[in-house]
Amino acid sequence: MKGLFKPGHMHCSSSIKLELAARNIDPLFYLMRHFHADWGDVTAEEWQENDANLARSGRLFSRYNAPFGEIWVITTDDRSETFMCFPGQYIPWATGMTENSENTASTTFRKPPFDEPSNN
Repeated sequence: MKGLFKPGHMHCSSSIKLELAARNIDPLFYLMRHFHADWGDVTAEEWQENDANLARSGRLFSRYNAPFGEIWVITTDDRSETFMCFPGQYIPWATGMTENSENTASTTFRKPPFDEPSNN
């Protein structure tokens, strides 16, 4: 898989996999767009930030409107991992909090809601 950057370990939530398979859509359709700096349906500001982050190794964020809902593809700033998930799946993992959590001191961090890394 050739793109503008190395994506690291790739993770795809099981619910995204199910939705894509049900519609016979290959996840590479969205991943390749992300790896070639087609950030999808992000705002103009997010697009500019991604372009800048591509050059300086910051986090890369893509948003795609799929037939079954919004998909996020996120590559970490160190390019060690790329995640494909629904928006509600990434935020709790990234912050370690639930939407109703107000006390960060008592928040426990959870494992991400993703399958094992693929070696593609």
